[in-house]
Amino acid sequence: MLKVFVVVVCTLGASQLCAALYTQKVAVSFPKDKTTIVVEAMKSCIAKTGANPNVIEVISSGKVSEDEKFKEFFYCACNDIGVVNPDGHIKVKECIELFPKETQPLVEPVIKNCDKEGVNKYDTLFKYLKCFQETSPVRVTLA
Repeated sequence: MLKVFVVVVCTLGASQLCAALYTQKVAVSFPKDKTTIVVEAMKSCIAKTGANPNVIEVISSGKVSEDEKFKEFFYCACNDIGVVNPDGHIKVKECIELFPKETQPLVEPVIKNCDKEGVNKYDTLFKYLKCFQETSPVRVTLA
């Protein structure tokens, strides 16, 4: 029903409303067992990298930080979780499996398409994160 409404609104030329409807992201939480692993890895990597302790809230809000500590933190957490290769490229299958089954078909093409090359492993993974946050129909929450 929502898709029909969006198509009708967009067809009628209500461009601002159309854009707003298309940019709404569904909030998705990882399954509880995976959320625990992700949060523990993040907490550990805050200590390992010296990243700002509010980094978990920053990521959950859909934002990123361009600073190097943030990039190191994110690589550390993804490495500890097991979803990144040593070169900073995402492990597609492992990353998709973090998501609930019903969400996996939505995120799979985004995960595959967001694999970008950076200047180093931290930048490569950071480019993935930015792309995922900009193009994914879901927003990951750690609730």
